[in-house]
Amino acid sequence: MFKLVVIIYLAFIVVNIGNVFSQRSHNKLRRSDGSMPNLKQRITGLEIQQRDLDYNPCLPNPCQNDAFCESKKYDYNCKCKQGYKGKNCEKVNNKCLPNPCQNDAFCESNVNDYNCICKQGYKGKNCEKVNNKCLPNPCQNDAFCESNVNDYNCICKQGYKGKNCEKVNNKCLPNPCQNEAFCESNVNDYNCICKQGYKGKNCEKAIYQCFPNPCKHEAVCWNKVNDYDCICKPGYQGRNCEIGYSYY
Repeated sequence: MFKLVVIIYLAFIVVNIGNVFSQRSHNKLRRSDGSMPNLKQRITGLEIQQRDLDYNPCLPNPCQNDAFCESKKYDYNCKCKQGYKGKNCEKVNNKCLPNPCQNDAFCESNVNDYNCICKQGYKGKNCEKVNNKCLPNPCQNDAFCESNVNDYNCICKQGYKGKNCEKVNNKCLPNPCQNEAFCESNVNDYNCICKQGYKGKNCEKAIYQCFPNPCKHEAVCWNKVNDYDCICKPGYQGRNCEIGYSYY
């Protein structure tokens, strides 16, 4: 439609020029070669303007991946959507190139950023940190912490036990002492305080007062707790039947 209007406008100019100017003026416009420079220049200028109006660098749209094309006079600018780049937004904006993840981690690219999937034993944005399970030290009572890939191990000092060496290693639980003896726990072992008449590591042995036999003259020894009695034969008396006597 616009082109048609321009053509009509040009025709109107030509007709009016012919009517207004006389043949003499018309002859003055002509060069010796018969050309009309002023009119030709006007027509050429209009044609250039028409071409300028018709030219749109965004038609057809050179931008890819749904980018918006912004037209300039003789150029264009593509406003890329997130995740794309390049003159025509033709390149995927891969955040994993080059790979920012360390220690053989897998890089997962997304629209705005990237995510490093760390291997066991590593952590951090780029998996750059060793995942030391011993920092801070979870082990108690001066235990040594040994870190491994997935967990830690506490090497307890003597007298302690538990995941974090938090428990006292009570040697008296359960009570190893017998015959109602008292159990005394220490760092490395225990001690049984035996009741009278018993002995042994666990007070498991009764103290046999009749061995060796303290009774004399074939007297019978009667064992008691921490004591004994001698049953004397006739003619003897005393603690150990050591004293003889006569009936006469």
